[in-house]
This record gives sequence, structure tokens and C-alpha cells, in this order.
Amino acid sequence: MTSRSLFQSELIQLGDVCVQPRTAGFTNPEVMDHNAIAMPLRGVFASHFSRRRVFVTTPNDAVLLGAGVPHHYSFPGGIGDHSLVLRWSSGALAKIHPGLLCRDQFDAALFSSHVSLPPRAMVERELLWRQVVIGKGDALEIEVRAINLLATVLSASRRFAPRRVGRRHGSIDRQQVQIERVKAAVAADPARRWTLETLASLAAASPFHLARIFKLQTAVSLYEYVLRMRLACALPLVLDSGDGLTDIALRTGFASHSHFTEKFRTRFGVTPSELRRRAHKNVIEGVLTPH
Repeated sequence: MTSRSLFQSELIQLGDVCVQPRTAGFTNPEVMDHNAIAMPLRGVFASHFSRRRVFVTTPNDAVLLGAGVPHHYSFPGGIGDHSLVLRWSSGALAKIHPGLLCRDQFDAALFSSHVSLPPRAMVERELLWRQVVIGKGDALEIEVRAINLLATVLSASRRFAPRRVGRRHGSIDRQQVQIERVKAAVAADPARRWTLETLASLAAASPFHLARIFKLQTAVSLYEYVLRMRLACALPLVLDSGDGLTDIALRTGFASHSHFTEKFRTRFGVTPSELRRRAHKNVIEGVLTPH
């Protein structure tokens, strides 16, 4: 595992963490000094807060890590991951996003949890990481972009907190295990022609039950999650490679160039060719249409 600091201001820190492909197994327990959000750029990892609280995090997701909360990681599928990490203090959060204070106290209930990212937050994550690594843009521009991304993720976590089905802890635990198992399988092979029957079999659930609890716990449908996973895999290829868009579409599980372009534009508000053109010219601001 390698980590590095990319940017730091009085309010926020940016870094990235890279884990090379590795066999399944747990890391040593960790305790964060600051609140943090980890967002995979690629790959997948699982955060273990307790035996009952395990979250699989893919490029579709963000995991929220509270300061002082012990946890450790594992890597489903052994494919490793590369993640952008945002860190800040509780005092800084009061300045960045005062709406997340509850009765003048920081709403710690948001942490040790995870959330499915809004599609445009996925693009903002990719663009922010590239801007910092390439070194384009001044400190103020980077800080504003980072804080906007942080606010988007925290707001999504508060707004789309998953609803649990079932009244007993055992029922809730089983649902979480089923959902995380499906997320890990999709992250390991997003281009596969998944069927509801296949995913339900992996989850040891009926197709109807899986479709129902997946939507309730992640705030997106199972189909939408698979689609966003494919788009997340396509994003770095669009931004970093010179590969043809048809080739990228087929490699990431889309039926055709037009199918890829339609889904990309609908979720991200810009076509793949336009995003590539503007990013290559370093036209970072205004790449996305307004929310």
C-alpha cells in the first residue's frame, strides 16, 4: 500500500492511496486522526468497522471514515484499488458545511458509513485528481473544487441514507451481506452480461428480494448501479487514453458507441467526446453542465 499527500490547505487535505492487486486478507487495524472520505478511482476495497458493519466501496461509491473510529480493510477479488482521499477536521467542517451540524454538534452519525455517488460527483472526482496530479490550476481553484466535492458527497450521504428492510438485527445483517456481495462481484467484472438471476444466486436471495433491498439500501436500482459501474470504468479511458470511443464502449460492457454516448450524456451531462476534448485542453471549469 502506498499513499501520498497531493494538496493541503487550512480547511482540507487531498491525497491518494494505491493498493496493488493482492490476495484476500485483512490489513492491520487503522484509526484516522481526521475525518475522511475515500473514493476509489478504480478497483475495490471493503471497510470493516465491525463484524456486522462491512462496506464494499467501488468507483460508484464513497466511504465515510470518522476520526478515532477503528477499522481495517480487505480487497475483494484481489484486484486492489486506487482511491482519492479527502481529509478535514470537525472544526473545518463547521466552516465548510454548517448544515451538517445537529444541535450545534457535528453529526457523527454520517460516518462509519458509505453512499452511492451521484454520477456527476464521479466526474468531479476524476477531474479533481487529475488537476492536482498534473499541477494545473492555482491553490484556490483546487481548494474550491475539493470543498464542493466534499459537500456533494456529504449531502448525498445525509439525503440518501439507506433504509433498512426488516426489524431484527439478523435480517439487517443478512441484507447488508447480500448487497455487499453483489457490489464486489460487479466491481470485479463490470463488463459481464449480468442477469438478475445470476446476481440473486450470488446473494443467496430471490431476484425480487435482491432488487427490492438493493434499491432501498443504496438509493439506486441494481441496473443503475451496474450501469454506473461501467461508466466509472470508462471515465479514465475517456480522459487518459487515446482509444476510440467504440472500443471503450465495447470493453466496458456497452452494446455500441451510440448506447455508450447516450448513457454517458444522460448521467454526466456531457458526451464522452466533449469531455475528452475539453479535459485535454485543460478546460476544467465548466466541463459539466449545471446540476
